Amino acid sequence: MNKMRNVRIEIDGIKFQSKKEGKRYSDLKMLVRAGLISHLIVQPKAYIVIDKKFNVNTNRNITYRLDFKYYDIELEKVVCEDVKGRKSGTQYRLFLLKKCLMKQIYNIDVIEI
Repeated sequence: MNKMRNVRIEIDGIKFQSKKEGKRYSDLKMLVRAGLISHLIVQPKAYIVIDKKFNVNTNRNITYRLDFKYYDIELEKVVCEDVKGRKSGTQYRLFLLKKCLMKQIYNIDVIEI
């Protein structure tokens, strides 16, 4: 158990931060088998590049580890997901900031599960 009181779990050799995240992985695997989604990627990294258009005096980039990324065949689009248990605290506020940056910079919606 970690400081967020999540119980870490391992499925198919992949370590997940919580049982909820592991369950979502199992659900997505079923959707792959059913042919509803494809190209499932677990824990992909996204790089948020901050440039001068934001009037920020930095050249640092932000690494954002999503929980899942896949292609939804029915919607014909790529979907990014982040599984959240708690909806408060510093970690959640950081998630909201990264989610907003992904939308503003890349026009990618991160779905909160």
